[in-house]
Amino acid sequence: MNIRFTLVVLLLLTLTTAAQKWTNYKTADGLINDYVYAIAIDSQENTWVGTNGGVSKFDGTNWTNYTISNSGLATDRVNVIAIDKEDSKWFGTWGGGVSKFDDNVWTTYLNYTNVSDITFDEQKNIWFSTNNGVVKFDGINWSTYYPEYLGADFPQSIVIDKTMQVWVGTMYGGLSKFDGTNWTKYTTANSALPNDHVSSLVIDTVGNLWIANGAGLTKYDGVNWTNYVGLPINDITIDTLGYIWDAIGGWYGADKFDGTKWITYINPNGITCEYKCVTIDKQGNKWYGTYGDGIFRFEDITTGLPTEKVITNSESNLSISPNPSIDETKISFPYHDKYSLIISDINGKVVKFISEINGTESILITKGMKPGIYQASLKSIINNKTYRGGILVTK
Repeated sequence: MNIRFTLVVLLLLTLTTAAQKWTNYKTADGLINDYVYAIAIDSQENTWVGTNGGVSKFDGTNWTNYTISNSGLATDRVNVIAIDKEDSKWFGTWGGGVSKFDDNVWTTYLNYTNVSDITFDEQKNIWFSTNNGVVKFDGINWSTYYPEYLGADFPQSIVIDKTMQVWVGTMYGGLSKFDGTNWTKYTTANSALPNDHVSSLVIDTVGNLWIANGAGLTKYDGVNWTNYVGLPINDITIDTLGYIWDAIGGWYGADKFDGTKWITYINPNGITCEYKCVTIDKQGNKWYGTYGDGIFRFEDITTGLPTEKVITNSESNLSISPNPSIDETKISFPYHDKYSLIISDINGKVVKFISEINGTESILITKGMKPGIYQASLKSIINNKTYRGGILVTK
């Protein structure tokens, strides 16, 4: 390692002490309503917010608000927002069904239905959890799946795994799995699920199902149940490095779970509020919707990466060459493995991301990147270790 590169690495390591920034947006700033149930980010990095009084779009500067009085939105209470690959927005509402908005035309489906969650499968079907059961829309045809116990338990959340199995979390009746033909139900009575109120579901890169419930967080790998008992969780999401972020009530910070322990980032505003939802944008900022306090954007200037479990270049076989780089550089990994790779600038903003790399190396195109210092954060999907190195980009 040459002296110039050593200085780059030392500078990058000092960034781990950088501050975190919380920003609160409320009706006084342009948000349409301070009771927030859903947040989603579109491909243009606009933030869409579903509230008790309509929908707000925030482009980072300006707010645009949509209600039943000035748009085709079915009703003003919006429970969930999902954005498809064509960038159309799907707004699941309370009592008005789902309204689709393609930035020009509004279309409403499932009139008079409470829609609690929306997801997409790999075949471009859209799935809805509703008070009338689980509904699938293939773009033309609608199919409703309404087993008696599922309807009575009121579906709250829905997710599709890589084998096309549908997982549904309910308000009172635990977790249900649908394989396209048969339903299987998991509750506290017949499984290790610790609580029958299931509010949010996500699936990680290796296929584990993560279950937010009334007793905390649960991981299910298809055979084993692992419970992390704590406060009731309203919503969860997974960042690009596989860390779980939660939204809980009656707290004043953001919780991250690394698979072993919880890390809490305190909101300096000191507001104890009900966090209803959480989502993450492409820069790694976390957006929280609250019940009565608007939305919070949590920006971890260190890119949200923890300082624990980090192995620097000098402690591993991570190699970056040429360095400095003009047009491209080769990043050689410590072992043959499956990795995700994040390239961040000196302020911690993500500039490039590769979700999955199999092998021992990757070519990073640096042509077009602004000259400066960048950090490569390589995470092994298998052993959960993170390797970091510095890159100096020159003209």
